[in-house]
Amino acid sequence: MQLMLDTGANRTFISQKALNSIRSSKIINQIQREVFLADGYTSIMVYGEVDLSFIMNNIRTSIRALIVKNLCVNCILGMDYIIKYKLIINTVNRTITIGVKNYRLAIPMANREKIIFNSISTSPLMSIGIPVTKTKLSDIHIDQLVEHINDYEQQNQIKKALILYNKLFDTRKPVIASNVKPHEIKTIYHPPPTSKAYYSTPHKQEAMHQIIQELLQSGLIRKSYSNYAAPAMLVPKKDNAWRMVVDYKKLNSITIKDNHPLPNMEQTIQILGGGYQFFSKLDMKSGFWQVPIKEEDKHKTAFITPDGL
Repeated sequence: MQLMLDTGANRTFISQKALNSIRSSKIINQIQREVFLADGYTSIMVYGEVDLSFIMNNIRTSIRALIVKNLCVNCILGMDYIIKYKLIINTVNRTITIGVKNYRLAIPMANREKIIFNSISTSPLMSIGIPVTKTKLSDIHIDQLVEHINDYEQQNQIKKALILYNKLFDTRKPVIASNVKPHEIKTIYHPPPTSKAYYSTPHKQEAMHQIIQELLQSGLIRKSYSNYAAPAMLVPKKDNAWRMVVDYKKLNSITIKDNHPLPNMEQTIQILGGGYQFFSKLDMKSGFWQVPIKEEDKHKTAFITPDGL
């Protein structure tokens, strides 16, 4: 069987034809779905998942692979395999080393454009019927949501639920809630507060422009001619990316406060009573952007950047 290392693939893939030559592989997730390639547009059909084992020089390695119809080789080992076994590709000595426990196995590269090495093949596998449930949610994103679950059975159950309700968990595109009352901004009688744009370095200004363009394209903001103007600025995230925030202190100072009490979480849990062992929480993706604003109040949220209002 021919295997290819592909640093551009996040997951490991195996063709159906190659899978039929493997004797003891167990189908883990028998759900058919689409997954998207690196360009974000091209998709391929996945027919399930399977746990694979490879023996090279008496060293056994294993990885969970996605089953697809056709590949350029029998199996593509992606970044999940490379990271798991801490592969080191030495282009000078033309070798690949694989770490298994305290042992490292050195494999010479084939003299080809793609890195290919041989693995064992075994007798045919019994064919298995697979139910069809199509989803457009990226398989890679689903795997990231459940990768912390160590119990395979629980992981598989949760994964099926995520695929079934994929629209709720698909965070690739921003959304605005449509089933909640729009937020109202009630203000006292006062001249509209305005501010100048904050000073920004050329680097930050370029990052701000990029964020603004993405928000415009997604429909979360629109160009404004409002007589309100709050300054926008960038703050760093934990991953060193930029987060755009707007300084609404002046708007808040003329906003009529809502005195409705917020629920106390401890009291809420006590009201549920006994008999509950597990509690879960959901973190909304960019939750601030999901709250709709009443059309008559949208002009009050206008913000200004070095590029304009």
